[in-house]
Amino acid sequence: MVKQGRKMRTRKTVSDSETPALRNRSHSSINGDDDLDVDIDPPPTVPVHRVTQGSTHSGITSIDTHSPYFLHSADHPGLVIANQNLDGTNYNNWYIAMRMSLDAKNKIGFVDGSLVRPDANDPLSKIWSRCNSMVKSWLLNTVNREIYDSILYYEDVVEMWNDLYSRFRVSNLPRKYQLEQFIATLKQGNLDLSAYYTKKKTLWEQLSNTRITTARRCNCDHVKELLEEAETSRII
Repeated sequence: MVKQGRKMRTRKTVSDSETPALRNRSHSSINGDDDLDVDIDPPPTVPVHRVTQGSTHSGITSIDTHSPYFLHSADHPGLVIANQNLDGTNYNNWYIAMRMSLDAKNKIGFVDGSLVRPDANDPLSKIWSRCNSMVKSWLLNTVNREIYDSILYYEDVVEMWNDLYSRFRVSNLPRKYQLEQFIATLKQGNLDLSAYYTKKKTLWEQLSNTRITTARRCNCDHVKELLEEAETSRII
């Protein structure tokens, strides 16, 4: 009788809120030989969160790391992505450095116009706007104060990019003349051959980047002859 009483106390410790599986376990304990008087609490329910590719949160689609809309945790508006600061006389060097940096961050589409602004009701509209503002900040961080004030009020970064191109890339005839004068008057002097060649080659590369239009790549024999002739002129 004592043994049965202890089993009955065990049965009373099981609350009505317990799961059916726990009730079956307690019932089997009453009918079996286990006479321990132990209170058993059910395990807490832990919510499980699963993140899948293409899932949405608050109407925003998850962004793949290879997407131009992806922003790394290290990306912020104060980031300086190029070591060239545009002052109006070094546009060609600034342009090349910025394109490399933007390409590395997969944001070229925002400056060349290939990634246009989505419609306002498009799910990607807010993400595009955020990336556009980020690239605008990066651009503003690499220009001097006078240029900064003149492009600050543009809505899209492609407008800022095209404005800088029209002002400093196309109107660069004085810069071209200056580079040609530097090339013509540069002497080796006290420079060793390696330093002299590097300085001369830099001037040639800067001069070649002052051209307004870019020719298509061509591997025909006539173009090869022209390139060889230009290289011979550089050597002379």
